[in-house]
Amino acid sequence: MLNYKEIYDSLLIEYKNFEAEYSDVKNLIKEEEKNKQMVNKKYEKIYLDFIKQYMTKEDIEKLDNPFMWISNLSCYEELIGANYQNITLFDAFTQESMELLNGDASFSRSSVVSDQIRYFKKHGIDVSKEDFEEFRKSSLYIDNLPSSEMVEKVVAYRELLHEKEVKDVIKMSPSWKFIEKKLLPLNLVDPISEVSDIIAKNITCVYTSSDKDNNYVSALMFDLGHCEEYLDNALVHEFEHIITTPIGIRAEGEPGYSGFEILDGDKIPRIYEQMNEIINELEAQETTTLLHNNGIYLLNNSSNAKIKGGTNYERNRVFVTNFYETFKDAIRESRFKCDLSIIYDAVGKDNFEDLVSLLNDFTSYFANDAYYHLMDSLNKNEITEDTIQYDKYIQKSVEIFDRMKEYSLGVGNAFSA
Repeated sequence: MLNYKEIYDSLLIEYKNFEAEYSDVKNLIKEEEKNKQMVNKKYEKIYLDFIKQYMTKEDIEKLDNPFMWISNLSCYEELIGANYQNITLFDAFTQESMELLNGDASFSRSSVVSDQIRYFKKHGIDVSKEDFEEFRKSSLYIDNLPSSEMVEKVVAYRELLHEKEVKDVIKMSPSWKFIEKKLLPLNLVDPISEVSDIIAKNITCVYTSSDKDNNYVSALMFDLGHCEEYLDNALVHEFEHIITTPIGIRAEGEPGYSGFEILDGDKIPRIYEQMNEIINELEAQETTTLLHNNGIYLLNNSSNAKIKGGTNYERNRVFVTNFYETFKDAIRESRFKCDLSIIYDAVGKDNFEDLVSLLNDFTSYFANDAYYHLMDSLNKNEITEDTIQYDKYIQKSVEIFDRMKEYSLGVGNAFSA
């Protein structure tokens, strides 16, 4: 018969031992939570002061009363929400949300419709989901829309404050002291603000910047919480970026390079990003597979490691697989030397640029929900406007690849298929 008293006493001892062993960690977590709350209050006050310009006199008086709940303000749902960072009814009227209304049915579109209906009902206009499409065409809808300028301004300011808040919390955390210790010796121009921005967005990437002597420096920023089962492949993906990103002195005004890409802040459009990333991912998958096949695991273990399917870049795989497998040597040399002329010589400049354009067009055409609608239709073997467009992209990629092969055979270079 089970002795529950003994089980309870045993578990209590285990818990107390655990609590004692990890008391430092527990205290750090408490400190970070306290910092979060303090910083949140600071930015909430800044936000509330900002939106006073859009409040009624009555709401401003209520807001200035320290004993008044914010939820009692008439503008609560539109401008504030449970926390100033939260999505409010105004988010249903941003340019992005209004564009969703003109698109196909989706969960995101349905959410916008629901929030707009709530907004109009709050302002005394009764409308149902069934009548909403007709209502949108009416002057009653158009005349009672909130000012688009005001909506964009409020949402943008709220997002700006949220970014600042996250950075402040990061800089108050114990781990930030370690990051500072690693970054400051690199002598970068502005490491703290740039890197805190990357951390705030939970981005895994190779961070490149110039130091005060104009040296080009690379640092790997890796989020261990990112797609846990793909950690090995994600790490190798970033290693691939590092070995195709030259470091050293750059002439003043000279852009940086990484593989096929030209990196110069916002000055040069990143037209080669999609191509560079999908090729980088294919290289990473090939390398990670080789490591795992030889029993080498970096951050994963053999029971949970996955390789394919961890990035959105793989949506473009179908368009570049033949190109990658056929011209792998030229691709590698071109990316490692950051010299587009090598791949141009192998497959033809126009052909390569056409494939780059196709990837960019496809990524733009099937952005966000549109891609998932496409995949759903393809899985159901449906013929839709999207699947017809997808077939056109496939056919175009085949034509470009055929031209590449023809070009490579015609010039008879070392990278011929």
